Amino acid sequence: MNRSSFAHTALRLVTLFLVAACQPQARRVLLLDLALTDPIVLNGTARPWTDAGYEVQYRRFYPHLTRADLPRFRTLLFLLGREPEAASDALTAGDVALLDEWVRRGGVVVLGYDGDGEGYLDRWTANRWLAYEGAGISIGDRVLEDTTTRVVTTGGAQPWAVARPVGDEPLGSAYDPFPLERNHVVVTREPSQLLALTSHRAFVRASRSPAPRPDAGIAAAARIGEGLVVVMSRHALGTLGPARH
Repeated sequence: MNRSSFAHTALRLVTLFLVAACQPQARRVLLLDLALTDPIVLNGTARPWTDAGYEVQYRRFYPHLTRADLPRFRTLLFLLGREPEAASDALTAGDVALLDEWVRRGGVVVLGYDGDGEGYLDRWTANRWLAYEGAGISIGDRVLEDTTTRVVTTGGAQPWAVARPVGDEPLGSAYDPFPLERNHVVVTREPSQLLALTSHRAFVRASRSPAPRPDAGIAAAARIGEGLVVVMSRHALGTLGPARH
Protein backbone atom coordinates (compact mmCIF):
# COMPACT_ATOMS: atom_id res chain seq x y z
CA MET A 1 0.00 0.00 0.00
CA ASN A 2 1.29 3.50 -0.83
CA ARG A 3 0.48 7.09 0.05
CA SER A 4 -2.28 7.22 -2.58
CA SER A 5 -3.86 4.12 -1.05
CA PHE A 6 -3.90 5.78 2.35
CA ALA A 7 -5.58 8.81 0.82
CA HIS A 8 -8.22 6.37 -0.43
CA THR A 9 -8.59 5.09 3.16
CA ALA A 10 -9.35 8.61 4.36
CA LEU A 11 -11.64 9.08 1.37
CA ARG A 12 -13.50 5.87 2.27
CA LEU A 13 -14.06 7.19 5.79
CA VAL A 14 -15.52 10.42 4.42
CA THR A 15 -17.70 8.57 1.90
CA LEU A 16 -19.09 6.28 4.59
CA PHE A 17 -19.91 9.33 6.67
CA LEU A 18 -21.75 10.96 3.75
CA VAL A 19 -23.38 7.79 2.37
CA ALA A 20 -26.84 8.81 3.58
CA ALA A 21 -26.61 12.21 1.90
CA CYS A 22 -28.20 12.32 -1.54
CA GLN A 23 -27.86 16.07 -2.12
CA PRO A 24 -25.61 17.16 -5.01
CA GLN A 25 -23.31 19.05 -2.62
CA ALA A 26 -22.38 15.73 -0.99
CA ARG A 27 -20.38 14.89 -4.15
CA ARG A 28 -18.64 18.26 -4.39
CA VAL A 29 -15.34 18.95 -2.62
CA LEU A 30 -13.89 22.40 -1.98
CA LEU A 31 -10.07 22.44 -1.94
CA LEU A 32 -8.39 25.44 -0.31
CA ASP A 33 -4.63 25.84 0.13
CA LEU A 34 -3.26 28.69 2.21
CA ALA A 35 0.13 28.21 0.52
CA LEU A 36 -1.47 29.17 -2.85
CA THR A 37 0.05 26.11 -4.52
CA ASP A 38 0.02 25.71 -8.29
CA PRO A 39 -2.90 23.46 -9.34
CA ILE A 40 -0.52 20.98 -10.99
CA VAL A 41 1.12 20.30 -7.63
CA LEU A 42 -2.29 19.51 -6.11
CA ASN A 43 -3.13 16.78 -8.63
CA GLY A 44 -2.04 14.11 -6.15
CA THR A 45 -4.38 15.54 -3.51
CA ALA A 46 -7.40 15.79 -5.79
CA ARG A 47 -6.97 12.58 -7.81
CA PRO A 48 -8.35 10.04 -5.26
CA TRP A 49 -11.48 12.17 -4.92
CA THR A 50 -12.03 12.67 -8.64
CA ASP A 51 -11.41 8.96 -9.24
CA ALA A 52 -14.16 8.23 -6.71
CA GLY A 53 -16.63 10.43 -8.58
CA TYR A 54 -16.32 13.63 -6.57
CA GLU A 55 -16.12 17.05 -8.23
CA VAL A 56 -13.13 18.88 -6.75
CA GLN A 57 -13.08 22.67 -7.03
CA TYR A 58 -9.82 24.46 -6.21
CA ARG A 59 -10.03 28.19 -5.43
CA ARG A 60 -6.40 29.18 -5.62
CA PHE A 61 -6.26 32.96 -5.20
CA TYR A 62 -8.77 33.31 -2.38
CA PRO A 63 -7.99 30.35 -0.10
CA HIS A 64 -10.50 31.28 2.61
CA LEU A 65 -14.01 30.14 3.44
CA THR A 66 -17.03 32.24 2.50
CA ARG A 67 -20.62 31.91 3.65
CA ALA A 68 -21.60 31.05 0.08
CA ASP A 69 -19.51 27.85 0.37
CA LEU A 70 -21.69 26.38 3.13
CA PRO A 71 -24.71 25.38 1.02
CA ARG A 72 -22.62 24.36 -2.01
CA PHE A 73 -20.22 21.81 -0.48
CA ARG A 74 -20.28 19.08 2.16
CA THR A 75 -16.55 18.27 2.14
CA LEU A 76 -13.65 20.69 2.61
CA LEU A 77 -9.97 19.86 2.03
CA PHE A 78 -8.20 22.69 3.86
CA LEU A 79 -4.41 22.71 3.44
CA LEU A 80 -2.89 24.90 6.13
CA GLY A 81 -0.15 27.45 5.50
CA ARG A 82 3.56 27.79 6.33
CA GLU A 83 3.74 31.06 8.32
CA PRO A 84 5.82 32.31 10.03
CA GLU A 85 8.61 30.08 8.68
CA ALA A 86 7.71 30.68 5.01
CA ALA A 87 5.47 33.02 3.03
CA SER A 88 1.84 31.93 3.08
CA ASP A 89 -1.68 33.02 3.85
CA ALA A 90 -2.93 32.09 7.31
CA LEU A 91 -6.13 30.89 8.95
CA THR A 92 -8.34 33.85 9.84
CA ALA A 93 -11.00 34.40 12.47
CA GLY A 94 -13.54 34.26 9.64
CA ASP A 95 -12.24 30.83 8.57
CA VAL A 96 -12.50 29.51 12.11
CA ALA A 97 -16.06 30.76 12.55
CA LEU A 98 -17.16 29.14 9.28
CA LEU A 99 -15.32 25.90 10.11
CA ASP A 100 -17.45 25.67 13.23
CA GLU A 101 -20.62 26.25 11.21
CA TRP A 102 -19.43 23.78 8.55
CA VAL A 103 -19.16 20.80 10.89
CA ARG A 104 -22.21 21.79 12.95
CA ARG A 105 -24.22 21.54 9.71
CA GLY A 106 -22.98 17.98 9.16
CA GLY A 107 -20.07 18.73 6.83
CA VAL A 108 -16.64 17.11 6.66
CA VAL A 109 -13.37 19.02 7.15
CA VAL A 110 -10.03 17.43 6.22
CA LEU A 111 -7.26 19.57 7.75
CA GLY A 112 -3.85 19.11 6.15
CA TYR A 113 -1.12 20.75 8.26
CA ASP A 114 2.44 21.37 7.01
CA GLY A 115 4.58 18.39 8.02
CA ASP A 116 7.98 20.02 7.46
CA GLY A 117 8.15 21.76 10.83
CA GLU A 118 6.84 24.93 9.18
CA GLY A 119 3.40 26.46 9.61
CA TYR A 120 3.53 26.99 13.38
CA LEU A 121 0.95 29.78 13.19
CA ASP A 122 -1.74 27.70 11.49
CA ARG A 123 -1.03 24.63 13.63
CA TRP A 124 -1.53 26.81 16.72
CA THR A 125 -4.79 28.22 15.35
CA ALA A 126 -6.02 24.78 14.24
CA ASN A 127 -5.23 23.32 17.66
CA ARG A 128 -7.17 26.12 19.36
CA TRP A 129 -10.15 25.42 17.09
CA LEU A 130 -9.97 21.65 17.67
CA ALA A 131 -9.85 22.26 21.43
CA TYR A 132 -12.81 24.65 21.26
CA GLU A 133 -14.83 22.02 19.37
CA GLY A 134 -13.88 19.32 21.88
CA ALA A 135 -12.38 17.16 19.11
CA GLY A 136 -9.73 15.65 21.38
CA ILE A 137 -7.04 16.03 18.66
CA SER A 138 -3.85 18.10 18.82
CA ILE A 139 -1.05 18.56 16.25
CA GLY A 140 2.50 18.60 17.60
CA ASP A 141 5.23 21.04 16.53
CA ARG A 142 8.12 18.66 15.83
CA VAL A 143 8.79 16.54 12.74
CA LEU A 144 8.91 12.78 13.21
CA GLU A 145 12.05 10.97 12.07
CA ASP A 146 13.36 7.41 11.88
CA THR A 147 17.02 7.02 10.92
CA THR A 148 16.62 3.27 10.38
CA THR A 149 14.15 3.76 7.51
CA ARG A 150 15.09 6.14 4.72
CA VAL A 151 12.46 7.18 2.20
CA VAL A 152 13.98 7.91 -1.20
CA THR A 153 11.07 10.04 -2.40
CA THR A 154 11.66 12.75 0.19
CA GLY A 155 15.38 12.32 0.78
CA GLY A 156 14.68 12.33 4.51
CA ALA A 157 14.47 9.79 7.29
CA GLN A 158 10.73 9.56 7.78
CA PRO A 159 8.89 6.88 9.76
CA TRP A 160 6.53 4.54 7.97
CA ALA A 161 2.78 4.49 8.64
CA VAL A 162 1.39 1.50 10.52
CA ALA A 163 -2.29 0.55 10.65
CA ARG A 164 -4.33 1.34 13.75
CA PRO A 165 -7.04 -1.39 13.97
CA VAL A 166 -10.23 -0.30 15.72
CA GLY A 167 -12.47 -3.37 15.71
CA ASP A 168 -15.05 -3.24 12.93
CA GLU A 169 -15.03 0.53 12.65
CA PRO A 170 -14.25 2.11 9.23
CA LEU A 171 -10.96 3.36 10.69
CA GLY A 172 -9.85 -0.20 11.40
CA SER A 173 -9.01 -1.28 7.85
CA ALA A 174 -5.70 -3.14 8.02
CA TYR A 175 -2.80 -2.35 5.69
CA ASP A 176 0.90 -3.11 5.47
CA PRO A 177 3.37 -0.45 6.69
CA PHE A 178 4.32 2.07 3.99
CA PRO A 179 6.09 5.47 3.73
CA LEU A 180 3.72 8.38 4.34
CA GLU A 181 5.92 11.40 3.65
CA ARG A 182 6.44 14.00 6.40
CA ASN A 183 4.42 14.09 9.61
CA HIS A 184 4.28 15.50 13.12
CA VAL A 185 2.93 13.71 16.18
CA VAL A 186 -0.88 13.84 16.31
CA VAL A 187 -2.20 13.32 19.85
CA THR A 188 -5.76 12.17 20.52
CA ARG A 189 -7.96 11.87 23.57
CA GLU A 190 -9.10 8.37 22.57
CA PRO A 191 -6.94 5.72 20.83
CA SER A 192 -9.91 4.89 18.61
CA GLN A 193 -9.56 8.32 16.95
CA LEU A 194 -6.23 7.39 15.36
CA LEU A 195 -6.15 6.36 11.70
CA ALA A 196 -2.45 5.48 11.62
CA LEU A 197 0.65 5.26 13.81
CA THR A 198 4.37 5.61 13.13
CA SER A 199 6.89 2.81 13.34
CA HIS A 200 8.17 1.73 16.75
CA ARG A 201 11.56 3.42 16.08
CA ALA A 202 10.20 6.92 15.43
CA PHE A 203 11.55 9.94 17.34
CA VAL A 204 11.51 13.75 17.37
CA ARG A 205 14.53 16.00 17.90
CA ALA A 206 14.04 17.71 21.26
CA SER A 207 16.78 20.28 21.89
CA ARG A 208 20.04 18.54 20.94
CA SER A 209 19.04 14.95 21.56
CA PRO A 210 16.38 12.74 19.96
CA ALA A 211 13.29 11.95 22.02
CA PRO A 212 11.72 8.57 21.24
CA ARG A 213 8.10 8.66 20.03
CA PRO A 214 7.32 5.02 19.26
CA ASP A 215 3.91 4.25 17.81
CA ALA A 216 3.01 7.95 17.69
CA GLY A 217 -0.22 8.97 15.98
CA ILE A 218 0.08 10.64 12.56
CA ALA A 219 -3.54 10.84 11.37
CA ALA A 220 -6.79 11.10 13.32
CA ALA A 221 -10.52 11.73 12.99
CA ALA A 222 -13.31 12.89 15.29
CA ARG A 223 -17.01 13.70 15.10
CA ILE A 224 -17.91 17.31 15.86
CA GLY A 225 -21.61 17.96 16.22
CA GLU A 226 -23.22 16.39 13.14
CA GLY A 227 -19.96 16.62 11.18
CA LEU A 228 -16.54 15.04 10.95
CA VAL A 229 -12.97 16.36 11.06
CA VAL A 230 -9.93 14.44 9.76
CA VAL A 231 -6.39 15.63 10.59
CA MET A 232 -3.20 14.60 8.76
CA SER A 233 -0.25 16.30 7.09
CA ARG A 234 -0.68 17.97 3.72
CA HIS A 235 2.13 15.73 2.45
CA ALA A 236 0.21 12.60 3.46
CA LEU A 237 -2.69 14.00 1.42
CA GLY A 238 -0.49 13.93 -1.66
CA THR A 239 0.59 17.58 -1.78
CA LEU A 240 4.20 17.86 -2.86
CA GLY A 241 6.43 19.81 -0.52
CA PRO A 242 9.62 21.74 -1.25
CA ALA A 243 12.66 19.64 -2.12
CA ARG A 244 14.72 18.51 0.88
CA HIS A 245 18.49 18.18 0.68
